[in-house]
Amino acid sequence: MTDNWEAILAVASALIAVGAMSAAISQARSAKGAWEAADKAVVEAKRSADASEVSAEAAARSAAADEEMARLAKEKADREARYVVPWRVEPIAKSSYRLVNASDEDAVNVYLHGDVEVMSDRFENGDTLRAGSGVQFFDVRDMQSREDLKVEWERPRDAESDGPFGRPKHEWEYPL
Repeated sequence: MTDNWEAILAVASALIAVGAMSAAISQARSAKGAWEAADKAVVEAKRSADASEVSAEAAARSAAADEEMARLAKEKADREARYVVPWRVEPIAKSSYRLVNASDEDAVNVYLHGDVEVMSDRFENGDTLRAGSGVQFFDVRDMQSREDLKVEWERPRDAESDGPFGRPKHEWEYPL
């Protein structure tokens, strides 16, 4: 009978060993899956870090571009704030005057409006008046018409770049 107990114990031990081995295999498979999952997570984390780095670099470039645009807009606003109307009217005779571009830059696309008549073969509406130059005109108003001189022009930098609403025009009026 002892042999039976020994056989039963041997079978029980073998069953326990098989169970332990089965548990170890299961744990090994689980550990392998965990390692694979961990490897996948590391790869995905690296991809995410790379994408974040690229995104951060793009954000930095965008911020730098925004700062540059703001700087240029401020410079332009400062220039415009310092801009002085360039015109001066000099009387010549009773109804004769000279319109002078008294600035240090040319005036482009110059138009004279009102009850005036230009006295120059060298100037027509839409021409450029160079810095320091002028054009002579007559005041041709009568009793019914009392329009003053109105000058429209563009600055050279304005004439070179059309904005979304066309070129910026400047206007100046002078009572005759």
